[in-house]
Amino acid sequence: MRIRSAAVAGQFYPSSKQEIKEELEKLVEQEKAKINYSLAQKTIIGGIVPHAAYAFSGAQAIHFFELIKKSQTEIDTVIILAPNHAKYGQSVALDENDRWETPVGKYTIDVEMSMLLGLPLSPIAHRYDHAVEVMLPMLHDALGTKVQILPISFRDHSLSIAKKIAEKIWTVSQQLNRQCLIIASSNFSHNLSPSEGYEEDNKLLNEISRMDSQAAEREVNANNISTCGVGAILCLMEYAKLQAEYPKAELLARGHSGDRLGAEKVVNYVSMLFYT
Repeated sequence: MRIRSAAVAGQFYPSSKQEIKEELEKLVEQEKAKINYSLAQKTIIGGIVPHAAYAFSGAQAIHFFELIKKSQTEIDTVIILAPNHAKYGQSVALDENDRWETPVGKYTIDVEMSMLLGLPLSPIAHRYDHAVEVMLPMLHDALGTKVQILPISFRDHSLSIAKKIAEKIWTVSQQLNRQCLIIASSNFSHNLSPSEGYEEDNKLLNEISRMDSQAAEREVNANNISTCGVGAILCLMEYAKLQAEYPKAELLARGHSGDRLGAEKVVNYVSMLFYT
């Protein structure tokens, strides 16, 4: 049994189960009046969720996970698409481990689905990266560990790759009769003023809301948009269009690191829900 130990507990989120519980309770209490709980009645396909430390982007991320907690959508496997920040390993990579350990419990990798996807297994792409791991304590709060997970890291953020991966996920999920939830782990614009970041993000968000993957990629390339999880977002968009004839993407919450630090240059955080 190969187990990935938690790499960023105590840095991006608390290191103990009790501290995590208290942190998430504070976030829910802070945000519950702003959370559109009616969206939990929809058939949820997935969402975009930020992956900074909870102190910075937890207020945005908790909107998504609260809807998952209240949803009646059946879920077998949570597929977490994430950028490969350190750029170790292959352009797109699955993890070689059988389980991921967190302070709140162990998550089992959907090894059967992983094998059928036929993507490279990387011993290093996921080892130290935080973009998948920070989702797991919030996922545990929403669903426990009854679901399996399947992390996929992206170094190549092109639409062509994103579309191929989405098609593979769709085909294998149908073959195995898996009910999948897709999380695109991504922060948005980096190192811009709050107003500049807001404008930059809108260029991409407008195309995501229209579910236009080609236009989204064009905006990213034409404007050098610094969203780190573009490949994950494009893959989610393509998967949603395979899952439903008319999928919708709805903005849940926005914020930036300046809300906490008051800095002139900030990282922007966005959460969105994809549903039918």
